[in-house]
Amino acid sequence: MDQTEIPFTRVRGGFRRMLETELGTEQLCASCQQLWPVDPEFYVVTATRLSYECRACISERKAVRAGPR
Repeated sequence: MDQTEIPFTRVRGGFRRMLETELGTEQLCASCQQLWPVDPEFYVVTATRLSYECRACISERKAVRAGPR
């Protein structure tokens, strides 16, 4: 499915591309463009916020910023 076919949905913290599937609600990660379930295992979910990047992309971005050790 092309990402332009996934509608925007209003959530806490802004608009996200979300889709209802047989697995439940899935969100398109803004970085890797993959659909992942809206679940704390895949996204940072708090009472007031839902991250726009999946946890894997967040970790990768932080590792790149930290540089080699």
